[in-house]
Amino acid sequence: MRSNRSRLASCLALLLLSGCTGAAPGPTTPTTGGPGAVTGDWDGVGDFADAVMAEDASRAAPHAAAGSPAARYLTFQSDFVAADPAHAKPNPATWAVAVDKHLGVVTIKLDDGSALTWTDWRFDATGKILQWSTPTAGPLEKRLWTARPSASAAQGTIAVSSGLVNDASLNIVLGVCATGTPLVPDCDATYAAASGTPAKPVGCLAPTSVPANGTAKVALQYAGAAFGGTLSYALKDAAGATLGTLRLTVT
Repeated sequence: MRSNRSRLASCLALLLLSGCTGAAPGPTTPTTGGPGAVTGDWDGVGDFADAVMAEDASRAAPHAAAGSPAARYLTFQSDFVAADPAHAKPNPATWAVAVDKHLGVVTIKLDDGSALTWTDWRFDATGKILQWSTPTAGPLEKRLWTARPSASAAQGTIAVSSGLVNDASLNIVLGVCATGTPLVPDCDATYAAASGTPAKPVGCLAPTSVPANGTAKVALQYAGAAFGGTLSYALKDAAGATLGTLRLTVT
């Protein structure tokens, strides 16, 4: 496994069946940061936030409205975690969730003395969660991937599985498929904004290799980046030789 685990693990806190191609994401319930009820199942909100911190999607999912930004966030988090085969579940003793239903604010206090603040919660007519905001990054619905483009060559295929912009970075999870020969994940894949210089990732989670005719998740983190740029990903064999480079636009 190649990784910068400390940066990527903090990325998850600040908010975190493979195939050779990816289908388009499901519909997202529109909220635009405003529409949707401002009150709902606040007990559910507390359990949802705690489950997100615990990376327990099965517990969090029942609190999220189907197809909502909240539900798609859970998809991203699951994809992100899946990119690290050696990933260990977070320790519940390292955070505490406090819900102020009158102000509509969730505060997650971490054992290092810092805290996360999630505000502007929105709910559907049944009280399930549509989305929330953070003071820096804004509404969740504006920070999630909107398409799953793919690019292919004789040696393999890459496809965007999911993505999220958090307070500090753009996080992209790829599904990588190796055709015929094993591939080494490209943890130096560059990302260039429409009018910017290509940047290397500040963090990468990936297995040691992608087996021949197999698939794997690769998570890449780009500091200060936004959607709309071009990802350049090299297909490399077991010896590290570049077999080809695939490019796609991440939106």
